[in-house]
Order: sequence, then C-alpha cells, then structure tokens
Amino acid sequence: MLLLLSPSKTQESGYHHALATQPEMLDRTDALAAQLKRLDAAEIGKVMKISEQLAKKTRERYSQFKIAAGMESGSPALLAFRGDVFSEIDADGYSDDDFQFAQQHLRIFSALYGILRPLDLIQPYRLEMGGKFRPEEKRSLYDYWRDDINMLLKRHLAGTKITEIVNLASNEYFKAVTPAELPASIIHVSFKQQRKGTLKTIAIHAKKARGAMANYIIRNRLQSSAELKQFHYRDYRFAEELSTAGELVFVDRSTG
Repeated sequence: MLLLLSPSKTQESGYHHALATQPEMLDRTDALAAQLKRLDAAEIGKVMKISEQLAKKTRERYSQFKIAAGMESGSPALLAFRGDVFSEIDADGYSDDDFQFAQQHLRIFSALYGILRPLDLIQPYRLEMGGKFRPEEKRSLYDYWRDDINMLLKRHLAGTKITEIVNLASNEYFKAVTPAELPASIIHVSFKQQRKGTLKTIAIHAKKARGAMANYIIRNRLQSSAELKQFHYRDYRFAEELSTAGELVFVDRSTG
C-alpha cells in the first residue's frame, strides 16, 4: 500500500533525523515561494483569509524562505507537522525501521512542496491547496501541482509491488491527483459517527482516526488494504455492510 495524507497548518521546527532526505520538487517550491515573497502582509491576509497578526508572521516566514536554509535547518515532514492527524502518529517514538517503512509507504500532500516523503526536510510555512492564492499563469495551486504530483507518484510506484493507494487525505488535497493516471487501485477510507439515527463525518474525530490508521499501518508493516478491516480506534469499527471495493467505512456507533 501507498498511503496519502493531508498536511497540517500546525507545524514545529527544530527536529532532526539522521536519515533525512531532500524534497523532490524543490525547483517548483522555490518558484512558488518567490511569488509569495512579493505579497505584503495585507495581500497575504486577504488571499489566505487569516488574521493581521498571522499574516505578518506568514509574510516574515516567506521573506526569509530559502531552499538552502531548509536543507540546513529544516525538519522531517512527519515530525514537523503537528495537527490533529499527526497527533495520533507516534513519530517521536519511531525507530529507524519505522521511518524507513514510512518513507516507502507514506506520502504527505503539501501546497508548497507538492508531495512529501516522511523524512523530507521542510521549513514552517502556511499555504492551503484549496486557498485563493493563484500562481502566475495558473488558475489555482491544483493547476500548478497536479501534473508534477501525478508524475512523482507514478515514479514512486514504478518498480515496486504496490498495487493499492489508500487515501487518508481530505477531499481538498486528494483533488490534487488524477486517479485514472495512477497505476494502482484507489481505496478511500471513511470514518463516520452515529448521530440521531444518521451517519455523519465529524471532522475532528475523522482526522485523528486517519492519523491513528496511518500509525497502525506503519507500526504493523501492513501491505494490503484487506488487513485494515481489523483496525479499530476508540469506538470506530469496520462496517462491512457499508463498505465497497473502493471504500472502507468505519463507524462509531457509541453516540447513538
């Protein structure tokens, strides 16, 4: 399996790992950062819909952004991202073998870096794939990244025995790929809760469950989506009657 995850807005720096690697599309990242550097704080606040204080901080980060600096002081992506999904991934406790398995089987989308391996070094940034920032001569960040992301995923799959892509990313980020172009079956995973007789996806709980599943796969070295049916997280259990060949559904029925 190859797993796909969304990034998080919450990030921390200062992490290191002896096996750290370099992101594979830094020329595209550099070109995008150069465009973002030309925006002032007010423009950043407008296109990213963030507060004045956060816009100033984001503007400062981009003004100091240098590819070379990232290679010297960046943090591995799996350690740098600290949002809800990543709070359930025990990367701080991973062995080198865990990281090496993750490096082969996990990819993290990024609006600034395209797509990342867990050990790829990144600098703290703020940019959302579905946001309003429009790169030069492109309609959106999806338009900027899609061909490159598809190409890189195909390259990562080439020569491996991986036949399935397990999508644990949000809809916002999964739209950055073209499934028909990828030489693997796409398996979507949904986490739903029973609320007043209706099944609903509660974002905060679903995010944490996605992270817990990614952690479960890495820790147990799973190779097939069929093995995921045994996964459980808190009160989420596999619901065979709701699942299909292309979607695994897990339901928390404890809330009634």
